[in-house]
Amino acid sequence: RPITSLPTKSSQPSVTAWNCKGASVSTPGGGDYYNPKFSTNDGPVTFNNGTYADYSTSVIGNVSVAWVKDRLAADEPFFAYIAPKAPHIQDGPGWPVALAAPWYKDAFPGVKAPRPPSWNASCPAHHWLVAQQPPMTQEQADRSDALYRSRWLSLLRVDDLVEAVVDAVDGTNTYVVF
Repeated sequence: RPITSLPTKSSQPSVTAWNCKGASVSTPGGGDYYNPKFSTNDGPVTFNNGTYADYSTSVIGNVSVAWVKDRLAADEPFFAYIAPKAPHIQDGPGWPVALAAPWYKDAFPGVKAPRPPSWNASCPAHHWLVAQQPPMTQEQADRSDALYRSRWLSLLRVDDLVEAVVDAVDGTNTYVVF
């Protein structure tokens, strides 16, 4: 269908809220899992009350769901891009891991990274970058398993967040893309 007229600038949708998680020189990689820092419409905010409420995926989920419910109550069209840090690693020294919500720390006991036939294979006939890699040590394999499990654990809270958004928009004319 051809466009016969364009909306005026005053009638075009615009950004009404901005909550951006700590992407800065001091907090690279999307910020921290705990005590997250955000840039908001009202300036910087840090959640650091020392409870589970300061877990970043929970903060992002709670603020996002409240905002979505406000838009629905006001019968306003909206677009929400919700991007938690999970399952990415926590930046800093040491071996990389994702950090799970404390209430999920005991889930998936014993889960390990998949072990297809190519897992930990030495491939001297491949490209030189691949050929120079020796097989992982036992410590490296154990750390690989720990990273894999930590990502699964951190995704449980993301599942909660997605479920809460879907529940909030249930019965409305709203699309959810995940």
